[in-house]
Parts: sequence; C-alpha cells; structure tokens
Amino acid sequence: GKALEQPVYKLLGGYRDRVPVIAIGGYLRSGASRPSLEEEVAHYQSGQISGMKLKVGSLSIAEDIERARLARRVGGDRFHLCTDSNQAWTVEEAMTFARGVKDLNLAWLEEPVRWHDQIEGNARVRTIGIPVNAGQGEISRHGCRDLVARGAVDILNVDATIAAGVTEWRRIAGMAASFGVRMAHHEEPQVALHLLAGIAHGICVEI
Repeated sequence: GKALEQPVYKLLGGYRDRVPVIAIGGYLRSGASRPSLEEEVAHYQSGQISGMKLKVGSLSIAEDIERARLARRVGGDRFHLCTDSNQAWTVEEAMTFARGVKDLNLAWLEEPVRWHDQIEGNARVRTIGIPVNAGQGEISRHGCRDLVARGAVDILNVDATIAAGVTEWRRIAGMAASFGVRMAHHEEPQVALHLLAGIAHGICVEI
C-alpha cells in the first residue's frame, strides 16, 4: 500500500469505503450493576458506534438472557447486538440461551459452545435460528473448511494475525463465499478494516 500510495482495502478489492464498527463490551466488573450496562450501551450510541458484542457466559443463563434483553431495549432495533460466550457453555446451555433470546434479532452468537464441541455443537445451536459465529482460534483454512463444510457456522471471524496472514485470510474468505458464509474478524481493527472493506460478504469491525 505504501509503495503504491494506495489504501490496502483498495488493493484487496475495494468493495466499499465505509465499514460499520461495533464495540466489544458488557464485561463484568466488580460492583457493576444493571444501570452500568444501560450506560455502556448509551455511551456507544453517543459515539456513533453501530452496535455491541455483549460478553456472556460468566453468569447464569437466565441472567445473561436478561442482560441481552436490556441491551436490546436500550440500543433499539437497529443496534447491531450480538453475544460472545467465549466457548463457555455446553451445547444444552447454549441452546437454552438461544431459545431465550430468539426474539431479539441478534446478529450472531459467537463461540457459544466449548472448543471440543464446536463442530457438532455449533451445528445444533444453529437449528434455533440465530446465526453462529466462530473461527477466531483457527490457524489455517483447513480448520475453517471443516467449520463451514460441516454446517457449524454462518459467520467466520478468522483473525489474520493468527491464521497465517492476509493471504490465508483471503483464501478463507473466498471459500466462505462459496458456501454463503459471511466474514467478520476477531479484534485487530487496523487490519480488519481493510480486509472487510475489500470483500462483498464482510460484516463489521470490532474494537
């Protein structure tokens, strides 16, 4: 990009020059209260952040359902709301949560089940009807191939800084497009912005 004096997203396809940004939030802090989450969502909106990835999985399923409902109520229908349990749940727990939030129009459930169940387990969670997002721990296109081909994901959030760089990420994105699977990116917004702006099936950057 520097050699050609062009932004990298244009060299990667230049599909669009604006990408929505969401915040990773909802972290549980000592002494945090219900109003804290309300204030957090309102803060993101005041900063023109498009949405929020709400951390779940540390409390009871019922409490996390309530927190997701609160975030949707405060954020409104157009707020990009998704959840990330960081592989905290059993398949049954993840499905219970999914049923409890099915009416909230979540953008996705990220890594809803434990690592050893992420293929068969995620496939079962997908039957509830909420998109499932996974893949940030994959180191190559081969692991992503298995997630996609075996029906475990609707979205891949492959991290180019983990999965062998920009070239491998582009290979994965091409494969995903063939299966109708969309692309996100785990953190690293300075990289993700260019990658997701360069393809037609990218979703949003997270910060």
